[in-house]
Amino acid sequence: VISSRDGTRGSFQDVKMEPLKENEILIKVAYGTLNPSDFGTLDGFYPVYPGDQAIPKFTKCRVGIEGSGVVVASGENCKYKLENGTKVSFLQLGGWSEYVTVPSDRVVKLNENVSLKNGAPTGNAITCLFMHKLAIDNGHKAVVQNAANSALGRMCIRYFKKMGTPLINIVRNDKYIEELKKEGAEYVINQEKDDFEEKLQELTKKLNATLAFDVISGEMTGRILWAMPCFSELYILGAFSQKPIMAGIEDILF
Repeated sequence: VISSRDGTRGSFQDVKMEPLKENEILIKVAYGTLNPSDFGTLDGFYPVYPGDQAIPKFTKCRVGIEGSGVVVASGENCKYKLENGTKVSFLQLGGWSEYVTVPSDRVVKLNENVSLKNGAPTGNAITCLFMHKLAIDNGHKAVVQNAANSALGRMCIRYFKKMGTPLINIVRNDKYIEELKKEGAEYVINQEKDDFEEKLQELTKKLNATLAFDVISGEMTGRILWAMPCFSELYILGAFSQKPIMAGIEDILF
């Protein structure tokens, strides 16, 4: 699938396969994931990174930021050598293609007991590990996340519980509260309720939650910051709202 990144979505196109360069691996794609960032790529909202070079908005590119498949060929001088037939997951534009060329250091070999289907969503797993490591390395006692019912949010619920780190989960519908609690979440609150900020402030104070991850942005950034203790940290990981960030200057400063 190729995106013109101008809001017209994508189209199926035949693309000539170039000879493999140094450190490149050719993968026959089995599964490509479907992420909010893929929709952002399709409509030109997200810049995308095929390597170290950002592709500007409204520039044609392949779609699908990650996936899984089988190695069918390798270029010269690969940093990580993989035999043909090896099951792998990858982080590279082209997940919605039949074949994709990927630098060998953007490929992860899958264990034999991991299926190609389960091995496709690598990005969220890496992000979850990063979020927890960031919390622990910087001495945070508890963490806040929104869009907790998303694939990434559910991964974090399971992993943070396993690691013993309290996690405050924000959703936008009551139906997710019991659903996430069955998956192990202890703290789940609805952002659409009138007392949302007060409940969030009560929990952040009780648990000393001084780190937040925001994948919605827009006005949600300011609502979370307002409810957190002074000198907390908030990382913006996404832009589901596709709206400008709104936050009080006092919440940003302190």
